Amino acid sequence: MSKIEEACLACEAAPLNALTPGANRLGSTTRADGLHPFRLMHCPRCGLIQKSLDREWHAALDGLYDRHYEDYRVLGRQIGFVDGKVVGRDGVAAAKLDDLLNLGAHGALLDIGCGAGRFLAAFVSRKPGWSMAGYDVGDAHKEQVLAVPGASFFSGVDGLSNLSAKFDLITLSHVLEHLTQPVEILRSAAALLAPGGRLVVRVPCFLDVNTDFFIMEHCSHFTMPTLTDTLASAGLAVTHELTGIAAIEIGVVAQKPASIVRPTYRNPAEVADQARLCLAWAESLPDFVRSQGNGRPKGLFGVGGAGIWLGVLLRGEISFFVDEDPGKQGHEFAGCPILDLSGVPADATVFVTFNNPEASARIGQRLAMKSDRIRFAVPPAVAS
Repeated sequence: MSKIEEACLACEAAPLNALTPGANRLGSTTRADGLHPFRLMHCPRCGLIQKSLDREWHAALDGLYDRHYEDYRVLGRQIGFVDGKVVGRDGVAAAKLDDLLNLGAHGALLDIGCGAGRFLAAFVSRKPGWSMAGYDVGDAHKEQVLAVPGASFFSGVDGLSNLSAKFDLITLSHVLEHLTQPVEILRSAAALLAPGGRLVVRVPCFLDVNTDFFIMEHCSHFTMPTLTDTLASAGLAVTHELTGIAAIEIGVVAQKPASIVRPTYRNPAEVADQARLCLAWAESLPDFVRSQGNGRPKGLFGVGGAGIWLGVLLRGEISFFVDEDPGKQGHEFAGCPILDLSGVPADATVFVTFNNPEASARIGQRLAMKSDRIRFAVPPAVAS
């Protein structure tokens, strides 16, 4: 296994191992501007899977967060299903945190990477006595955040270090995987906690989203052990696991402990083996889509995860996307319209390449019960 003199984003160990031998892989960003080469690395010390943050990776991400906010407002919507209905995951997360932590009627919340302020709005609807603050690197969504009752907004590359307020709750929801200096940001966030304050981190888990590796914006790819160790590297101890929000993610609540906390580095080789299995299934998907359909129009289910990568990779080979989120329907991605089921041509094949083999099979069965005029193709699992 080749060694690369590049430091781990979580524990700063070097060198890293190439996860698999061979040529670079090709991933996509959510702005669908083409395919970009990347290398996957594995830390033999802590087990973290990360992208090599080389010149090609930086070129792919150049200006993404400055110029891409309008499209990401659609693609970045976090939704789930409860009793067959589409629900916003921000509202589910706010309710889970309130119940799990038994939050009081008053306090101060800081949401790092707040985007358009959806989580702040969901949280303050449950806790109107709390003060709200949002932080993001840019100010494209400043007005939306300030429209949240009682909210303030901070931005800038050095914005966290300039804050003097203390917060009872700090959240990073699907942010840590984007950061090139995750431990440094976690330390800055921890310094802003009030006595007894809690920090909440939610990230995708590649065990549940096997195609997470191919989203260029995600430079770290977590499991629960590597997430816990990353927090420990920042001096934070996990007190609770946060479950039941979405099947694609893992989440934790952490605090500054009374004594020094150290990472445990649990079986890093196992993480690498898990990543290779997930990668094998993900890399089987393009050939599966190309081999099916018999000349029919082809569509992909879900504009997120696999859909983003496959939509760019198979540009010109697919005709449409299907998504059950009304907020995405009527828009376009990678030059293809996003439809609901009723808009799918009767002779089309919809490929349910969704997150992992089990989720694809489950959703494929559910969709087949909703429409008998559409052919739904579900990819097989890949043998270990």
